[in-house]
Amino acid sequence: AIPLSITATFGVMWLLGYTLNIMTLLALTLAVGVVVDDAIVVLENVTRWIELGHPPMEAARRGMDEISFAVVAATISAVAVFFPLTFLTDTTGRLFREFGVTVATAVAISGFVALTLSPALCARVLRHSVRETGLKAWLARGFDALAAGYAVFSGWGVPAQRTVLMLATAALALIAESDLN
Repeated sequence: AIPLSITATFGVMWLLGYTLNIMTLLALTLAVGVVVDDAIVVLENVTRWIELGHPPMEAARRGMDEISFAVVAATISAVAVFFPLTFLTDTTGRLFREFGVTVATAVAISGFVALTLSPALCARVLRHSVRETGLKAWLARGFDALAAGYAVFSGWGVPAQRTVLMLATAALALIAESDLN
């Protein structure tokens, strides 16, 4: 999803006569985070349905039924934030025009890719793994241990909110005191 979205954004930049400069590179760097976010949301949801035992094609359909609206809403809101920069006419506006168009274009294309190509690839590539081995099994055990530790900590911290709040306040006071010295 990332290479396709960024490559298509380069195509739009070329059509508009934009060059690779500090502002467009900044825009592409910022847009990569949104592109990754859209693709990860789709991948994680389809993977969840596969792990629940559904065939990959059905998992992709069910996963997209659940999150399509969220992907569209996130894409529209991100475009709505950056695209208005293109309408500024003062000196600052002219400086940020390429930035706004580049980010808005990359986000719009990534939303389209997340709604079309990502679920199709998930349906064709993802399979349910019966047994994890090697590095994946080691990482899974590590994450399970981390989650268990967090559950123990939150099991203690939630009922003892006053104690946690006092400890946090004391830590903040120590940090502030050390900054003053």
